[in-house]
Amino acid sequence: MKKFLIIIIFSLFFSSPVLSESIDYKKTLLNNKIVHIYNNFAKHEFFFKKKTFRWFVTKLDTKEVIMDNEYCWFETEYINAFKFKKCVSPTSEQIFSIDLSSMTYRIKGAYDDLTYKISEPVKIYYIK
Repeated sequence: MKKFLIIIIFSLFFSSPVLSESIDYKKTLLNNKIVHIYNNFAKHEFFFKKKTFRWFVTKLDTKEVIMDNEYCWFETEYINAFKFKKCVSPTSEQIFSIDLSSMTYRIKGAYDDLTYKISEPVKIYYIK
């Protein structure tokens, strides 16, 4: 019985595919749309490309476009965070970070530091 238990534990240890892998945040962002519903009023959507992302905001009830901006984004020393700013005008940088365990994202600017819950499922990609 003891031998059987050791074999089961040993096989579970080596068969777990996710334990030894890390999340590939860049691939996850490039292959997903990040969505947040703000106060049952507006829907924020982030669409990521290799060097830019689109921040699209619409009213929930009328689908009226409130904001449609494109930003350039740059990697940081953190795997789950990047800096972003408007591509055309010289503006201050902000930090966008994502926490896929709590399904939240955070935007930290010069005057704000806010965290939001992600409203739609995100497919997570792993580094192999």
